[in-house]
Amino acid sequence: MLGRFLKRKRDDEFTELLRRHEQEPGNASTLREIAGRYERERSYERAVHYLEQLHARNPADISVLIRLSKLLRKTGQTDESLERMAAAYRADPEDLEVVLGLVKAYVASRNYDKAERTLLPVIQKHPDSPRVYYTLGIMRTAQGKTRGAVEAYRKAIGLDPAFARAHSNLGLLLEGLGDPDEALMHFRRAIRCEPDRAEWHLNLGAVYGEKRMLREAKIEFREALKLDPHNVEAHFNLGMIAHDQGQYDEAIHEFEVALRAEPDNIKAHYLLGQSYIRRGLYDLARKEMNKILALDPENAKAYYYVGVAENKRENIDEAIEALEKSISIDPEDDRPYWFLGIAYDKKGIGDKARDAYQAHERLAQAKR
Repeated sequence: MLGRFLKRKRDDEFTELLRRHEQEPGNASTLREIAGRYERERSYERAVHYLEQLHARNPADISVLIRLSKLLRKTGQTDESLERMAAAYRADPEDLEVVLGLVKAYVASRNYDKAERTLLPVIQKHPDSPRVYYTLGIMRTAQGKTRGAVEAYRKAIGLDPAFARAHSNLGLLLEGLGDPDEALMHFRRAIRCEPDRAEWHLNLGAVYGEKRMLREAKIEFREALKLDPHNVEAHFNLGMIAHDQGQYDEAIHEFEVALRAEPDNIKAHYLLGQSYIRRGLYDLARKEMNKILALDPENAKAYYYVGVAENKRENIDEAIEALEKSISIDPEDDRPYWFLGIAYDKKGIGDKARDAYQAHERLAQAKR
């Protein structure tokens, strides 16, 4: 109840903010507030729209150029991001935030040579700046130089032990290097430094999930949602845990929420379809798998689950068609053969049913 009240209050405040903008479209403070609201909601394109208006009113405001560059990177507009940061650099080439932002823009556009040429002199000029080594870590990660990135993040943390983002990025690298325990330590430190960042709770929850500490993982993902109610990854991860634990109603809810924000997420469609099957909702499962096939027409697993759902719905011809399609794409998967055998049994075609069962047994034994 309190959550709904607070959401309604925030919505009313935002409606009032938009009304003020209509009355006074050139008000810089209102433009900043609207852009900030959209940024928090991950509506980055809308945030960019209002920041562009702000930039047009005051082209010399470097802080707007920096913010625009960051948001344009998040929308995948790397060339435009670089253009904005280059403009900020031309205006003030001595501003460290601008220089490091330019390096990140070069990295995002995969211009690693320019990134390196820009950053290395800065390291010599600012050897005690944790932000410089943090940016070096970003560049080395993008270059595939993982050990160099780890070293850079460790250097940044040595200079500033409360550098939460450096702890988080180092944790991600250590997790990828197969050291979940140290990764866990750095994610916890990131949260101690900045407890109100949803991203840190997501990272910590992911490591807990890998270590099968599912209760702790769910706590972190739910904390992430408290801090960022629009966080799709948290909903998806909670859905995966619920699915693994056989809590299919909860899984269905989380995947449905995630898919409203990311309708092209194939894995979410796949797990939602599986959850529907587990709950006996075969028509919904079939529809979910067909959404996958619209995105990926050669997805053998989707055809397999269409076949399972149609079999359960007693649409035997449709089941056979889907299962045979699955087998034609991936003949080494034993599962479709079993349900194909069931379908042929229902049709009274004993020889084909026997062949399908034998194929299933042969492939299943090969996997043992």
